[in-house]
Amino acid sequence: MNCPRCNAPNPDGQRFCGSCGAPLPPLQQDPNYGYRKPEPNPNSNYNYSYGYQQQSNQNFSQQNVYYQPPQKQKVFERTWFIVIMCICVPPIGIFLLWISKRPRNTVVRVILTIFLVFYFMIGFGDLSSSDSDTDSNKSASQGTVSQEKTDNDSAKKNSQDEQNQKEDIKVGSTFEIKGLKITINNANTAFTNWGQYDSAPADGMKYIMVNFTFENVKTSGDKYVSIYDFDCYADNATCDQVYLSDDSNFVNTNLSPGRNVTFSTYYTVPENAASIELEYHENMIGDEKTKIIIQ
Repeated sequence: MNCPRCNAPNPDGQRFCGSCGAPLPPLQQDPNYGYRKPEPNPNSNYNYSYGYQQQSNQNFSQQNVYYQPPQKQKVFERTWFIVIMCICVPPIGIFLLWISKRPRNTVVRVILTIFLVFYFMIGFGDLSSSDSDTDSNKSASQGTVSQEKTDNDSAKKNSQDEQNQKEDIKVGSTFEIKGLKITINNANTAFTNWGQYDSAPADGMKYIMVNFTFENVKTSGDKYVSIYDFDCYADNATCDQVYLSDDSNFVNTNLSPGRNVTFSTYYTVPENAASIELEYHENMIGDEKTKIIIQ
């Protein structure tokens, strides 16, 4: 093709002139003989057509009717996805093998299907066995824990029964609890020597008085002592504690090691009570109590 500007020869299909750089006209398509050079325009060096001639050959146009663009492959049809499903979820992998017809050979596909079925059955059987063993071990462990709890409860109950069967503490006795040595000095079950500012008991009721001595026998650390560390019961019914004025006017204290304190506590009980008991608790929270028989 010659350049329309400088008339220099250029290879067919080149877009610009290799001599002067002017744009070259594109090749025009001939319906009978393929592509041909465009006819030069004698009136102007640049007034030429850049488009292709319309194809008039019917046979050439009909060839495009049979052209099919390539379809995009779906994810579940891809080989790598089918392989992953066969390894991780064999039932889904088998299903994908047959709907995607992979491999194309039916015999090979059948062999793979049989292999995957056995693979799935073996893997599922091991998992079920493992779960069964785990459940069995869990049940055995729960049974052991339950048995240990039952044994502990029985031991605790027996220990409590043994504690209850100990010799009852009476007036004049001494006992020791957590570093406190406690002595019940005396008790008055018909106390009448209350102060002039104290009220007399209600009709059918009477006052009782119990005198204690507490000593801190520990080598270190204070011990708390209070008149409110006791609960009174008359015929197994609770009785109210009263505060009567006396010489000590004691309420509570922190005993240093080696120190002791003596005080009295007072309660109102029915006049016809057959039994009177005190329960001493070293801590306000807890069930460790010591029973003291007053009457």
